[in-house]
Amino acid sequence: MKQPGNGCNYDDAESRPDCISNTDRDGFQNQRKKIKCDAITDYDNGGRGKLSKALGAADIIREQAEQHGIARVTDVWLEVGALADVEESALHFCFDIACRDTVAQGCTLHIDVIPAQAWCWDCSREAEIMQHAGCCPHCGSERLRISEGDDLRVKSLEGE
Repeated sequence: MKQPGNGCNYDDAESRPDCISNTDRDGFQNQRKKIKCDAITDYDNGGRGKLSKALGAADIIREQAEQHGIARVTDVWLEVGALADVEESALHFCFDIACRDTVAQGCTLHIDVIPAQAWCWDCSREAEIMQHAGCCPHCGSERLRISEGDDLRVKSLEGE
């Protein structure tokens, strides 16, 4: 069973190839920091809405930005399982609301939809599915147990 995690990692900017150094319009050097995350939002309250998922993501982003000294989040990458019942446009709308008056307000949201994984009870194989009423691609059985792909994960964030 999946457990909410906060597997976020960060090293200082000098040793990170994914930290981008740029110069602002006044000639000062800025360090953009990218934090790799693999944190599942556990704020869902039993599947009661996209706003609660967005609020969970916003909480993770706020905590990680604070922990790593990021004053303004510029980009967020989310991974949404195919069975998470989240439409991209609705998630964008709810995410904007959830991030209001936070360090992530106005950031760019990047969403990757990933296929779900299910275990087939009849052929004992793992199968990739894209909908709840899916059949096993190996044997055609409908007796599947979803093992992954019904959640929303904060994969990484970037900021200054």
